Amino acid sequence: MTQPADRARDGLPVGQRAAEPARIDEVLRRTLGGIGDGVLRERIASLIETYQLGARVRPEGFLDHHQIVTALGDCDVALFLSTAESTSLAALECMAMGCIVVASNAGALPDLVRPGETGLVLDLFQRGRSLYQAPEQLSDAQYETIIAALARLEASPPETLRRLSAEARRYVAQTYDWSVIVGRTVAEVYRPALAARPGASPEHPRERS
Repeated sequence: MTQPADRARDGLPVGQRAAEPARIDEVLRRTLGGIGDGVLRERIASLIETYQLGARVRPEGFLDHHQIVTALGDCDVALFLSTAESTSLAALECMAMGCIVVASNAGALPDLVRPGETGLVLDLFQRGRSLYQAPEQLSDAQYETIIAALARLEASPPETLRRLSAEARRYVAQTYDWSVIVGRTVAEVYRPALAARPGASPEHPRERS
């Protein structure tokens, strides 16, 4: 399941050739959906019609929170093929729901997805860099990398897919749950700052000696 793009960097060119009927039929036995809205939605709809993919590619458009939760619950794999990305809350939400994330190596995505453990990271761009002016078209090798990753998951034993899903949920819960983030922020930022105040007690940083 991917997100329809509203900027060139969000991966529309990636989906254009990779969605050709012959390649979809060759690789996938599942439906490709999309969540979100944007200025390129009409172009995406036109591509789906041109390639006669209506039965296999189904953009959902804008969904509210409860609808997104339901949609992610039905999703097996989530594609994040952006050429630029900061800390992707959408990717983390997908992982928290047990979706297997297949991500490009752009921006912060390689820091969120552990290849072979919590998902897949594809070497499509310069690792860790963000390309804000995405190319109009990718190379055949880049498209084949995406297709090969989907084929690899499609051919994986069920226990492998269950392990990736479970590890993704565990990783997000242990690293990005709000209780974890707040606890780390207090322990690593606020307590040292308070303890460093003149006259502060190391044991009780809020109290002055």
